[in-house]
Amino acid sequence: MDPRVKKLAKLLVNYSLNLKKGKLLKIQGEIVALPLIKACYEEALNVGAHPYVKILTPEMEEMFLKKAKKAQLEYISPITKLEVGKMDALISIWGSQNTKHLTGVDPKAQAAVRLAAKPLMTKLFKRMGDGSLSWVGTQFPTNADAQQAEMSLSDYEDFVFGAGHLHLPDPVKHWKKIEKEQKRLVKILNRIDRLHIKSADTDLKMRVKGRKWISCHGTENFPDGEIFTGPIEDTVEGVPVHRIVRVVTNHPAAANNLAELHVRVRSTHHGCSRVQPWHPRTASTLTACRTTGCRYRRSRGRGSA
Repeated sequence: MDPRVKKLAKLLVNYSLNLKKGKLLKIQGEIVALPLIKACYEEALNVGAHPYVKILTPEMEEMFLKKAKKAQLEYISPITKLEVGKMDALISIWGSQNTKHLTGVDPKAQAAVRLAAKPLMTKLFKRMGDGSLSWVGTQFPTNADAQQAEMSLSDYEDFVFGAGHLHLPDPVKHWKKIEKEQKRLVKILNRIDRLHIKSADTDLKMRVKGRKWISCHGTENFPDGEIFTGPIEDTVEGVPVHRIVRVVTNHPAAANNLAELHVRVRSTHHGCSRVQPWHPRTASTLTACRTTGCRYRRSRGRGSA
């Protein structure tokens, strides 16, 4: 087994979850992620927890969504309901044999399953939010995901494991340092009122006074390293530019795979926020206010306020 897999399992169980003796742990992932599933299972046993495993099978998921009748699509097992209320911790391992296994499935069938599961998911997220359920999700490198990233498996493994600092002798020690530093930054950010973000393409202003900053240091999604908050809604103004990758051809040298999304954000006439797609050459926009009851919608050209 790749030693980085064992280090990742040790980190997820002992740092991300801080799993204790006697706790009920669910570990779920596809069969292709079995090396990490086994490593997490072993580490959970080492700390005295009670782990159990759910293997996800893409073929059966596809079969179910194609063949199940309406009543079957909407059925929620009482075992699943009990599980959501009883488990103390959850490790979700992301990694797929085939990233396109649901391509031929009717979206209506998928929507029906999601709708039926909504009350259960609400309960699950509530438990995650109030701390009664510890959880962490992480990526396990697979050929399918490496192909999606246009990388070889070995390069993708280095990328994924490197992001988690699993090459270090003691990754847990390193992530505790990251946690300490980010919490220090949170204390500073919690005192800030105004933010002005400026770069070659972006010029964005907002106010954040009274909003809570949250440190993400690998205890839920792993790896992580984010500090975030939400701005005061009617104070955001400016132009952020997002560079996004569009899959328009399979040729890796295609020049048009990189697109820019320019968005102009301003306060509206009654204090709500307007988000406007904005063309950088013509500066033309289509503005639509999303506030209930507001019908503000008009095009603007260069020079308009």
